[in-house]
Amino acid sequence: MNTAKTVKQDVETKDLYQQITDQIVESMSQSTDWVMPWHGKANGLPKNVATQKAYAGVNTLVLWQAAYVNGYKSCFWGTYKQWKDLGAQVRKGEKARTIVFYKDLPQSEQADETGATLVEQKSKRFVLKASTVFNAEQVEGFEIPQEETTKVQNQLEKVEDFILKTGAKITHGSASAFYQVSADLIVMPEQSSFVGTKTSTAPEAYYATILHELAHWTGHKSRLDRILPTSRFGSDSYAMEELIAELTSAFLCAELGVSTAPRQDHANYIANWLNVINNDKRAIFFAARQATLAANYLNGLTQETQELL
Repeated sequence: MNTAKTVKQDVETKDLYQQITDQIVESMSQSTDWVMPWHGKANGLPKNVATQKAYAGVNTLVLWQAAYVNGYKSCFWGTYKQWKDLGAQVRKGEKARTIVFYKDLPQSEQADETGATLVEQKSKRFVLKASTVFNAEQVEGFEIPQEETTKVQNQLEKVEDFILKTGAKITHGSASAFYQVSADLIVMPEQSSFVGTKTSTAPEAYYATILHELAHWTGHKSRLDRILPTSRFGSDSYAMEELIAELTSAFLCAELGVSTAPRQDHANYIANWLNVINNDKRAIFFAARQATLAANYLNGLTQETQELL
Protein backbone atom coordinates (compact mmCIF):
# COMPACT_ATOMS: atom_id res chain seq x y z
CA MET A 1 0.00 0.00 0.00
CA ASN A 2 1.36 3.45 -0.94
CA THR A 3 1.10 5.35 2.36
CA ALA A 4 2.36 8.64 0.94
CA LYS A 5 -0.27 8.55 -1.82
CA THR A 6 -3.03 7.77 0.69
CA VAL A 7 -1.97 10.67 2.94
CA LYS A 8 -1.95 13.01 -0.07
CA GLN A 9 -5.48 11.86 -1.03
CA ASP A 10 -6.69 12.41 2.54
CA VAL A 11 -5.26 15.95 2.60
CA GLU A 12 -6.82 16.77 -0.77
CA THR A 13 -10.18 15.43 0.44
CA LYS A 14 -10.05 17.51 3.62
CA ASP A 15 -9.18 20.60 1.61
CA LEU A 16 -12.14 19.98 -0.70
CA TYR A 17 -14.57 19.61 2.19
CA GLN A 18 -13.26 22.86 3.68
CA GLN A 19 -13.28 24.69 0.36
CA ILE A 20 -16.90 23.85 -0.38
CA THR A 21 -17.96 24.52 3.21
CA ASP A 22 -16.27 27.93 3.18
CA GLN A 23 -18.14 28.89 -0.01
CA ILE A 24 -21.51 28.01 1.49
CA VAL A 25 -20.73 29.64 4.84
CA GLU A 26 -19.62 32.86 3.16
CA SER A 27 -22.82 33.05 1.16
CA MET A 28 -25.00 32.34 4.21
CA SER A 29 -23.09 34.79 6.41
CA GLN A 30 -23.47 37.64 3.93
CA SER A 31 -27.20 37.12 3.45
CA THR A 32 -29.64 39.94 4.11
CA ASP A 33 -33.25 39.53 5.18
CA TRP A 34 -32.52 35.81 5.82
CA VAL A 35 -32.06 35.15 2.07
CA MET A 36 -30.11 31.94 1.48
CA PRO A 37 -28.35 30.75 -1.73
CA TRP A 38 -31.26 28.41 -2.47
CA HIS A 39 -34.08 30.96 -2.41
CA GLY A 40 -35.85 31.79 -5.67
CA LYS A 41 -34.69 29.18 -8.24
CA ALA A 42 -37.96 28.69 -10.14
CA ASN A 43 -35.83 28.14 -13.25
CA GLY A 44 -34.91 24.70 -11.94
CA LEU A 45 -32.04 22.62 -10.66
CA PRO A 46 -28.55 23.07 -12.12
CA LYS A 47 -28.04 20.62 -14.99
CA ASN A 48 -25.06 19.17 -16.78
CA VAL A 49 -25.14 20.34 -20.39
CA ALA A 50 -23.75 17.08 -21.79
CA THR A 51 -25.92 14.57 -19.90
CA GLN A 52 -28.97 16.80 -19.28
CA LYS A 53 -29.05 15.35 -15.75
CA ALA A 54 -29.60 17.50 -12.67
CA TYR A 55 -26.79 17.86 -10.17
CA ALA A 56 -27.55 16.67 -6.66
CA GLY A 57 -26.52 17.19 -3.05
CA VAL A 58 -23.96 19.83 -2.21
CA ASN A 59 -23.21 20.48 -5.91
CA THR A 60 -26.70 21.93 -6.27
CA LEU A 61 -25.94 24.45 -3.51
CA VAL A 62 -22.51 25.28 -4.91
CA LEU A 63 -23.89 26.01 -8.39
CA TRP A 64 -26.92 27.92 -7.08
CA GLN A 65 -24.58 30.05 -5.01
CA ALA A 66 -22.33 30.70 -8.02
CA ALA A 67 -25.34 31.62 -10.17
CA TYR A 68 -26.64 33.98 -7.49
CA VAL A 69 -23.29 35.75 -7.02
CA ASN A 70 -22.66 36.13 -10.76
CA GLY A 71 -26.23 36.74 -11.88
CA TYR A 72 -26.41 33.70 -14.16
CA LYS A 73 -29.91 32.88 -15.39
CA SER A 74 -28.99 29.66 -17.20
CA CYS A 75 -29.12 26.41 -15.24
CA PHE A 76 -26.70 24.62 -17.62
CA TRP A 77 -23.13 23.84 -16.54
CA GLY A 78 -20.34 21.80 -18.09
CA THR A 79 -16.64 21.10 -17.96
CA TYR A 80 -14.26 22.84 -20.35
CA LYS A 81 -14.08 19.66 -22.44
CA GLN A 82 -17.87 19.20 -22.48
CA TRP A 83 -18.38 22.71 -23.81
CA LYS A 84 -15.62 22.17 -26.40
CA ASP A 85 -17.22 18.91 -27.53
CA LEU A 86 -20.46 20.84 -28.09
CA GLY A 87 -18.66 23.34 -30.29
CA ALA A 88 -18.65 26.08 -27.66
CA GLN A 89 -15.68 27.93 -26.20
CA VAL A 90 -15.23 29.18 -22.65
CA ARG A 91 -14.40 32.89 -22.81
CA LYS A 92 -10.90 33.90 -21.79
CA GLY A 93 -10.63 34.94 -18.17
CA GLU A 94 -13.81 33.17 -17.01
CA LYS A 95 -13.55 31.53 -13.60
CA ALA A 96 -14.58 27.90 -13.17
CA ARG A 97 -16.63 26.62 -10.24
CA THR A 98 -15.42 23.59 -8.29
CA ILE A 99 -17.86 20.70 -7.82
CA VAL A 100 -17.21 17.33 -6.22
CA PHE A 101 -17.89 13.64 -6.76
CA TYR A 102 -17.02 10.41 -4.99
CA LYS A 103 -14.70 7.87 -6.58
CA ASP A 104 -14.21 4.25 -5.50
CA LEU A 105 -10.81 3.53 -3.97
CA PRO A 106 -9.09 0.28 -5.02
CA GLN A 107 -9.77 -2.56 -2.61
CA SER A 108 -7.03 -2.82 -0.01
CA GLU A 109 -4.69 -5.78 -0.23
CA GLN A 110 -2.42 -7.31 2.38
CA ALA A 111 -0.65 -10.65 2.96
CA ASP A 112 -1.68 -13.05 5.74
CA GLU A 113 0.74 -15.22 7.72
CA THR A 114 0.84 -17.81 4.92
CA GLY A 115 1.75 -15.21 2.32
CA ALA A 116 -1.66 -15.35 0.63
CA THR A 117 -3.12 -12.06 -0.55
CA LEU A 118 -6.20 -10.83 1.29
CA VAL A 119 -8.62 -8.43 -0.43
CA GLU A 120 -10.96 -6.34 1.71
CA GLN A 121 -14.52 -7.14 0.56
CA LYS A 122 -16.59 -5.99 3.52
CA SER A 123 -17.06 -2.37 2.53
CA LYS A 124 -16.12 0.02 -0.22
CA ARG A 125 -14.02 3.09 0.40
CA PHE A 126 -14.58 6.34 -1.44
CA VAL A 127 -12.48 9.43 -1.93
CA LEU A 128 -13.81 12.91 -2.64
CA LYS A 129 -12.58 14.26 -5.97
CA ALA A 130 -12.95 17.63 -7.64
CA SER A 131 -14.07 18.76 -11.07
CA THR A 132 -14.56 22.26 -12.46
CA VAL A 133 -17.48 23.54 -14.51
CA PHE A 134 -18.56 26.68 -16.32
CA ASN A 135 -22.03 28.14 -16.74
CA ALA A 136 -23.61 28.53 -20.18
CA GLU A 137 -23.30 32.30 -19.80
CA GLN A 138 -19.52 31.96 -19.60
CA VAL A 139 -19.14 30.43 -23.06
CA GLU A 140 -19.52 31.48 -26.67
CA GLY A 141 -21.09 29.37 -29.38
CA PHE A 142 -23.91 27.91 -27.30
CA GLU A 143 -27.51 29.01 -27.67
CA ILE A 144 -29.36 28.96 -24.35
CA PRO A 145 -32.68 27.11 -24.77
CA GLN A 146 -35.67 29.40 -25.06
CA GLU A 147 -37.40 27.92 -22.04
CA GLU A 148 -34.51 29.14 -19.90
CA THR A 149 -34.77 32.74 -21.01
CA THR A 150 -38.54 32.84 -20.66
CA LYS A 151 -40.04 33.26 -17.21
CA VAL A 152 -41.24 29.88 -15.95
CA GLN A 153 -44.95 29.89 -15.14
CA ASN A 154 -45.89 28.70 -11.69
CA GLN A 155 -47.23 25.18 -11.75
CA LEU A 156 -49.29 25.30 -8.60
CA GLU A 157 -51.75 22.65 -9.74
CA LYS A 158 -48.83 20.29 -10.33
CA VAL A 159 -47.50 21.03 -6.84
CA GLU A 160 -50.92 20.40 -5.30
CA ASP A 161 -51.12 17.07 -7.11
CA PHE A 162 -47.59 16.20 -5.98
CA ILE A 163 -48.49 16.84 -2.34
CA LEU A 164 -51.71 14.82 -2.53
CA LYS A 165 -49.91 11.84 -4.06
CA THR A 166 -47.53 11.56 -1.12
CA GLY A 167 -50.43 10.37 1.03
CA ALA A 168 -49.30 12.46 4.00
CA LYS A 169 -51.92 13.50 6.53
CA ILE A 170 -52.22 17.29 6.49
CA THR A 171 -54.55 19.41 8.60
CA HIS A 172 -55.12 23.18 8.62
CA GLY A 173 -56.06 25.73 11.23
CA SER A 174 -52.88 26.20 13.26
CA ALA A 175 -51.10 29.51 13.78
CA SER A 176 -47.83 27.94 12.60
CA ALA A 177 -46.61 25.08 10.43
CA PHE A 178 -45.06 22.00 11.99
CA TYR A 179 -44.74 18.24 11.71
CA GLN A 180 -46.00 16.26 14.71
CA VAL A 181 -43.91 13.10 14.87
CA SER A 182 -46.06 11.30 17.46
CA ALA A 183 -49.21 11.64 15.34
CA ASP A 184 -47.34 11.48 12.01
CA LEU A 185 -49.28 14.59 11.04
CA ILE A 186 -48.45 17.82 9.20
CA VAL A 187 -50.19 20.84 10.70
CA MET A 188 -50.53 23.99 8.59
CA PRO A 189 -52.03 27.50 8.83
CA GLU A 190 -54.76 28.31 6.35
CA GLN A 191 -53.43 29.18 2.91
CA SER A 192 -55.05 32.62 3.15
CA SER A 193 -52.65 33.55 5.97
CA PHE A 194 -49.58 33.39 3.71
CA VAL A 195 -48.26 36.56 2.07
CA GLY A 196 -46.13 37.14 -0.99
CA THR A 197 -42.53 38.40 -0.99
CA LYS A 198 -40.08 39.86 -3.47
CA THR A 199 -39.16 36.38 -4.68
CA SER A 200 -42.38 34.37 -4.35
CA THR A 201 -46.15 34.71 -4.37
CA ALA A 202 -48.38 33.87 -1.39
CA PRO A 203 -49.45 30.50 -2.88
CA GLU A 204 -45.79 29.64 -3.56
CA ALA A 205 -44.90 30.44 0.05
CA TYR A 206 -47.71 28.16 1.19
CA TYR A 207 -46.63 25.22 -0.97
CA ALA A 208 -42.93 25.68 -0.16
CA THR A 209 -43.85 25.45 3.52
CA ILE A 210 -45.80 22.22 3.00
CA LEU A 211 -42.83 20.76 1.13
CA HIS A 212 -40.62 21.73 4.07
CA GLU A 213 -42.92 19.85 6.46
CA LEU A 214 -43.09 16.91 4.05
CA ALA A 215 -39.31 16.71 4.31
CA HIS A 216 -39.68 16.27 8.08
CA TRP A 217 -42.38 13.68 7.35
CA THR A 218 -39.87 11.59 5.38
CA GLY A 219 -37.72 11.38 8.51
CA HIS A 220 -40.30 9.30 10.39
CA LYS A 221 -39.02 5.89 11.55
CA SER A 222 -41.41 4.16 9.13
CA ARG A 223 -39.80 5.98 6.18
CA LEU A 224 -36.19 7.20 6.15
CA ASP A 225 -35.81 6.96 9.95
CA ARG A 226 -33.81 10.18 10.23
CA ILE A 227 -35.43 12.26 13.00
CA LEU A 228 -33.86 11.93 16.42
CA PRO A 229 -36.61 11.78 19.10
CA THR A 230 -34.35 13.55 21.62
CA SER A 231 -33.75 16.61 19.43
CA ARG A 232 -34.60 19.95 21.00
CA PHE A 233 -34.58 23.48 19.61
CA GLY A 234 -31.08 24.89 19.75
CA SER A 235 -29.37 21.50 19.56
CA ASP A 236 -27.11 20.54 16.67
CA SER A 237 -29.40 17.67 15.68
CA TYR A 238 -32.44 19.97 15.61
CA ALA A 239 -30.57 22.53 13.50
CA MET A 240 -29.42 19.81 11.11
CA GLU A 241 -32.95 18.44 10.65
CA GLU A 242 -34.26 21.94 9.91
CA LEU A 243 -31.49 22.51 7.36
CA ILE A 244 -32.28 19.17 5.70
CA ALA A 245 -35.97 20.11 5.48
CA GLU A 246 -35.12 23.55 4.13
CA LEU A 247 -32.89 22.13 1.40
CA THR A 248 -35.41 19.41 0.51
CA SER A 249 -38.08 22.05 0.01
CA ALA A 250 -35.70 24.10 -2.15
CA PHE A 251 -34.78 21.09 -4.31
CA LEU A 252 -38.44 20.14 -4.83
CA CYS A 253 -39.55 23.70 -5.48
CA ALA A 254 -36.89 23.99 -8.18
CA GLU A 255 -38.09 20.76 -9.79
CA LEU A 256 -41.72 21.82 -9.65
CA GLY A 257 -41.23 25.39 -10.86
CA VAL A 258 -42.05 27.15 -7.59
CA SER A 259 -40.05 30.09 -6.25
CA THR A 260 -39.04 30.03 -2.60
CA ALA A 261 -38.55 32.81 -0.09
CA PRO A 262 -37.13 33.06 3.43
CA ARG A 263 -39.45 32.88 6.41
CA GLN A 264 -39.05 34.97 9.54
CA ASP A 265 -38.21 31.91 11.61
CA HIS A 266 -35.05 31.57 9.54
CA ALA A 267 -33.61 34.31 11.75
CA ASN A 268 -33.72 31.80 14.60
CA TYR A 269 -32.13 29.02 12.55
CA ILE A 270 -29.35 30.69 10.57
CA ALA A 271 -27.03 31.14 13.55
CA ASN A 272 -27.53 27.49 14.50
CA TRP A 273 -26.96 26.34 10.91
CA LEU A 274 -23.73 28.30 10.68
CA ASN A 275 -22.56 26.98 14.04
CA VAL A 276 -23.09 23.36 12.95
CA ILE A 277 -21.50 23.88 9.53
CA ASN A 278 -18.50 25.76 10.92
CA ASN A 279 -17.86 23.08 13.53
CA ASP A 280 -17.95 20.20 11.04
CA LYS A 281 -16.70 20.66 7.48
CA ARG A 282 -18.74 17.64 6.38
CA ALA A 283 -22.04 18.89 7.85
CA ILE A 284 -23.27 20.70 4.73
CA PHE A 285 -22.41 17.62 2.64
CA PHE A 286 -24.44 15.45 5.01
CA ALA A 287 -27.41 17.86 5.02
CA ALA A 288 -27.44 18.16 1.22
CA ARG A 289 -27.16 14.39 0.82
CA GLN A 290 -30.02 13.75 3.24
CA ALA A 291 -32.11 16.39 1.46
CA THR A 292 -31.50 14.64 -1.87
CA LEU A 293 -32.60 11.34 -0.32
CA ALA A 294 -35.74 12.96 1.09
CA ALA A 295 -36.58 14.61 -2.24
CA ASN A 296 -36.01 11.34 -4.08
CA TYR A 297 -38.22 9.51 -1.60
CA LEU A 298 -41.08 11.96 -2.16
CA ASN A 299 -40.50 11.88 -5.91
CA GLY A 300 -40.77 8.11 -5.76
CA LEU A 301 -44.15 8.32 -4.06
CA THR A 302 -45.44 10.70 -6.70
CA GLN A 303 -43.75 9.05 -9.69
CA GLU A 304 -42.02 12.32 -10.57
CA THR A 305 -38.50 10.91 -10.32
CA GLN A 306 -35.56 12.26 -12.23
CA GLU A 307 -32.04 10.89 -12.35
CA LEU A 308 -29.60 12.99 -10.39
CA LEU A 309 -25.84 13.17 -10.82
